[in-house]
Amino acid sequence: MAMLVQLIDGVVGNKFTLDKQSHSIGRHPKSDIVLDDVAVSSQHAVIEAREHSYFEGHCDFILRDLGSTNGTYVNEERITEQKLVNGDLVNIAWTTFRFIDDNELDLEKTVQILQGSRF
Repeated sequence: MAMLVQLIDGVVGNKFTLDKQSHSIGRHPKSDIVLDDVAVSSQHAVIEAREHSYFEGHCDFILRDLGSTNGTYVNEERITEQKLVNGDLVNIAWTTFRFIDDNELDLEKTVQILQGSRF
């Protein structure tokens, strides 16, 4: 299962499970992930689950900035659209998240097995 984990001083704050096709992020109270920060646009960004092109039943998670004033960052790089990878750090204004995807970890193990690696 994929999730965004909010980090507060390096410690896990809130966990947001990414269990729908699309999750909106912003200051607007109807956002799926509400960030109460004036530096966050009302409709700041969205995370979309897209069917993985090679592995049936698995999704890629795409983070897309919605033209926000202060930008959306992945691993300290400003993005307009970015596929999230397990462990990525996402910054929206003063809020930091870590993207966690257990399914991606399982896929990595499968690739290692297919390449002949041992655990």
